[in-house]
Amino acid sequence: MNRTFCFLCGVLLTSSTLLAQPSVTHSTPRAVTPGKTVELTLHGDKLTGPLEVWTSFPAKVELAGGDAKNLKCKITLDAAVPFGIGGVVVGNAAGGSDPLFLVVDDLGSVADNGKNHELAQAQVLNTPIGVDGVSDGVVLDYYKVALKAGQRISVEVLAGRISSTFDPVLRLLTSTGAEIAVADDDPALGADCRLSHIAQADGDVIVEVADSKFAGGARYRLRVGDFPLVSTAYPLGGRVGSTTQFGFSGPAVEGVEPVLLTVGNSGSGGQVGVAARFPSGKSSALAQLATSSLPEVVESEPNNDKETATQVATSCAVNGVLSSEKDQDYYRFLATKGQRLTLRTKSRSLGSPMIAYVQLQKPDGGVVGQTNVAGEEEQTVSLVIPETGTYQLVVEDLLKRGGPGFGYRVEIENGNSFSLAIKNDKNTKDKFLTPIHDGAFALDVQCARQGYDGPVVLTLEGDAEGFELFNATIPAKGAAAKVIVAVPPHFKPGDLRVLRLVGRATINGREVTRTLRTAAYVRTKRQQMIYPPAWTDGLLTVVTGNKAGPFFDVATDKQVIHFARALGTTQWAFTLQRKHKDFKAGITVAHSELPAGFTLAVKQEKDKYNLTLSGPKDLPLGRQALKLLCYGEMGRGQTVVHTLPVEVIDPVAVSLTPAGAVAAGKTQKVKITAVRKGTDPQPITVKFTKLPPGVTTAEQFTIPADKNEIEVELTAAGDAAAVKFDQLTVEAASKYSGQDIKAVSAPAAIEVTKG
Repeated sequence: MNRTFCFLCGVLLTSSTLLAQPSVTHSTPRAVTPGKTVELTLHGDKLTGPLEVWTSFPAKVELAGGDAKNLKCKITLDAAVPFGIGGVVVGNAAGGSDPLFLVVDDLGSVADNGKNHELAQAQVLNTPIGVDGVSDGVVLDYYKVALKAGQRISVEVLAGRISSTFDPVLRLLTSTGAEIAVADDDPALGADCRLSHIAQADGDVIVEVADSKFAGGARYRLRVGDFPLVSTAYPLGGRVGSTTQFGFSGPAVEGVEPVLLTVGNSGSGGQVGVAARFPSGKSSALAQLATSSLPEVVESEPNNDKETATQVATSCAVNGVLSSEKDQDYYRFLATKGQRLTLRTKSRSLGSPMIAYVQLQKPDGGVVGQTNVAGEEEQTVSLVIPETGTYQLVVEDLLKRGGPGFGYRVEIENGNSFSLAIKNDKNTKDKFLTPIHDGAFALDVQCARQGYDGPVVLTLEGDAEGFELFNATIPAKGAAAKVIVAVPPHFKPGDLRVLRLVGRATINGREVTRTLRTAAYVRTKRQQMIYPPAWTDGLLTVVTGNKAGPFFDVATDKQVIHFARALGTTQWAFTLQRKHKDFKAGITVAHSELPAGFTLAVKQEKDKYNLTLSGPKDLPLGRQALKLLCYGEMGRGQTVVHTLPVEVIDPVAVSLTPAGAVAAGKTQKVKITAVRKGTDPQPITVKFTKLPPGVTTAEQFTIPADKNEIEVELTAAGDAAAVKFDQLTVEAASKYSGQDIKAVSAPAAIEVTKG
C-alpha cells in the first residue's frame, strides 16, 4: 500500500457533513500500467483542495489542476506492481471518498466515442487495447477489429469487478452482423463475461457490448487482445518466500506457459496478482494468488476416496481441482485427541467458480465438522479432534459441479487462535472524518475465539504514526471491545491516512497476529462485486477536517487519584457536561495503556460515570500517570482527555521512638508517630503487638484525626529481666474511604535494665 501526499491549492470546504465529502465516480482512463506514467482525470464532486490522494499500489501521484468535479493527475506506478484491481482514495478537509477501482493493466486505453451505436458506425480498435465505455441504455456499443487468419481475439468486460452496475452481454459478429460467439454471465466472474475466438480468414469482426438491463450511465472496461481466458492460477496460492511454478486454468488456457514466481509478502489481504500470456502474446490475463506462511500441498491424483487420499500434515494449505461433476477430493492426516484445527476455504475470491463444501471425517466416517451449506461462499471452520487417529478431509463443490477451472484451496491451521471483524450493519463505518486537535473515531471490534481465551492486544498499522489507541486490549474471554482511535493533534485539515487494526496474542508460546476484517461489510456495500479486491479487507480511511466547537466537556471530582494498596481499589467520578442542545447521547470513557497491574471499570449513571481502579496489594509505592479519554459522537467524534496522577499509598503508616531504656520497676515514654495519606483523615487506634518480657502498657491508644503523634508509657515490672529487645511493634487500625485498614510499624529497639 502507498500513501502519496498531493496538494492542490483551492478553497477549503468548511462543512463536515457526509453530503459535503468528496466523491469519485469514475476516471478517464479506468486503467494504469506498471512502470509507466498515466495521465488520469478523476471525475466526481467536491474535489476542491488542498487534496491528498492514496493509492492501493506503490505509485507517485502528481496533481495537475482541475475543478470541483474533475481532478487531473499523473500516476506513475512502480514497474513491479502486479496486474489486478487497484484503487485510489481522495481526501480533503470535508472528508474522504470511497475507493475508486482501477484496472492495473498492460493494455493501453481509449474512450468509447459515443457514436458507435450502429454496426456501420463501429468504433475501430487497434488491438491490443482497453476501452473505457459507458452504457447509453437501449442502444448498444459496437467496436471493429481487423484480424488475420489464425489470429486469436480475446474479449472480456470488467464491470462488476470494478464495482459498476453494468451487466454486460458480449457478442462477436462478422462484419455483416452474423453471430460468431456470445457470452453472458461467467461462472467464475459472475455478471462479467468473456469470449475467445480464432479467425478462420482475414477480415473484420465486430464486438457488440450491451447492458442486459438497458440502463444508461453504467460504465465498463472492455479488454480486447490476444490474452488467454484465465480463471485461476494453479496452485491457487504460494508460501511467502518460496519460488513456485504456477500454471493456469480457465476457458482458454491451452498453450499458456507456466510462470516461475518468487512469492513475496502481499501485505494486507493475503493475495497478489499474477499475469498469464501465450508464448507470443502481446497482452496478459489477470489472476490472483493467495499467500500465506503455510507449507503448500498440491493434490495427488487419484484421490477420490478414502483409500487413495493425499497424505498431508495438520498445518498446510492444500490446493486441488474438481475435474468433473460430482468429483470429491480426499486428504488424510494423523491428528491427536484435543488438537484444534481451523479450516479456511478459498475459491471464489481467487477466481474459481467453485463453492467449496468440506467435511472432516473420523476414521469410521463420522463427521467431526463441516462448512455451513447456508453460509458464505468461503468459510472458516474451527473444531477439536475427539480421538487420536487418521482423519479425512473431503472437498467437493456445494452444487456438485466440476471441470478444469474448479480449483480450490483449503488452509489448515493447527492450534488455538482468534479472529477480528467489524459488525456488518447499517451503523458500521470504515471511513472517518474527524476535526483537528481533539478528533477521534470509534471501532466496535468483534473477537471470535477458536480455543484461545486470553487477552488480545490491538495496534495500528499503515500510516499510523502519531495515532493513539484507547481500550486497546480485548480482555481475557472478551468477545468485543469499543476501541477509540485518537488522531494526532498536529494534523492539518485535509490530512488523509489509511490504517489497519491488528490484534496480537501469545498462544502456547507462539505469536499469533490477525488483521481486523471488514470483508463482509464491504461486500454488503459493493453487492455488484463477487469478492472485492483483497486490499479492501480491513481498510480504514481517516481524514481530518476543520476545527469544530466542542459539544461536551467532562469534569472530575478528583485531581489526584490516591490508590490505597491495602484495599486494592479506589473510586472517583466523571460528570458529563453537555454543551450543545442536540447532543443527547452518552460518552465512552476509555484508557490508553494502564499502569502495570491495574484494571479499570466504568459504570454509567445518567451523566455521571463512576470509575473503579483496581490493582494488586503489593504494588510499589509511588506516583504513576493514568491517561483517560472521554469520547462522544454527534456526526463526528470529539474527545476530552484527562491525565490524572495515580499515587499508590499506604493510607496510614506508624512508627515508634522510645525515649530511652526502661528500668525494672519504672516507666518510659514511647512516641507513636502516624503518617496519613489521602484527603479524609480518621482517628487511628493503636495497640502494641510485641513487648519485652515483663513490660506492659494500656490495651490500646487513639491518635485523634487532627493529631499525628502521641506519647504513651511502658511499665517494666520490678522483677523484669534485663534484655535488649529489638521487636517492639504496634498495629494501627483506622478507616479509609469507609473501609477498615490496618498497618504494622517497623520493629523498634528498646532496652530493659535493672533498677
